[in-house]
Order: sequence, then structure tokens, then C-alpha cells
Amino acid sequence: MLLALGLLRFTVDDTIYQTIAEKLEIRFTAHEPVNGRLRHQILGEGEETITFSGTFYPYAHGGLGQLTAFKAQARARVPMILVTGWGHVFGFWYVRMVESTKSKLTKGNVPRKVEFSVELVRA
Repeated sequence: MLLALGLLRFTVDDTIYQTIAEKLEIRFTAHEPVNGRLRHQILGEGEETITFSGTFYPYAHGGLGQLTAFKAQARARVPMILVTGWGHVFGFWYVRMVESTKSKLTKGNVPRKVEFSVELVRA
């Protein structure tokens, strides 16, 4: 197992992500003193997100079940714990967005290639 999000697993044999993008936002407010330079005051941390992106091949990796599971988790709106395969705990996260592009379609529009992106937001 490379990574677990609640009961969902990223494994070498199944859905494999190739990139992880992390984003942390810090909130500021601006103050404009008379005859002075603009000053900024830190309000605190804003939104924190992690995005996993990758490509998998349903025929080789057990179908589209993992993608369906991510969509179901996004609709459930329940925070899940994010843990690496070596036990590092990142805390609780919501699935905010699941995006997929299916290509190399066969009969019945079954894809042979799926590019995906899953965006998480800290709970």
C-alpha cells in the first residue's frame, strides 16, 4: 500500500498516482496607513489541499471500482483519515473533487485508459 484515505487504498496493483500536489494558503489583510506603505497582517492559515493525479488502465488494474469509490466518498461528505504506507498520519480530509478522462474506448464505451485527479481538502 502506498497511501490510504479512509478505507480507500492506493496500491501498486490498483489505482496508482504519479503526482501529488500540495497547497497551503495563508490569509492576509491589507492596511493602508496615511502617507505610508501598504502593510499586511497575517490572519492565519487558509485552505490546505492535496491533489493526487495519475493514469491507470482498468483492464490491467481491476476495473473502475476505485474511481467509483472516490466519487461515492465525495458524495458522502465525510472526512477520512489520510495515512501513508509507512504509517505517517496526515489527519482528516474531505474528497472535494474527482475528475477523470477516459480514452481508448472499446465497445460499450469501456475505457482502456483513465487519467484521474482527486482533490482533498483538510477537514
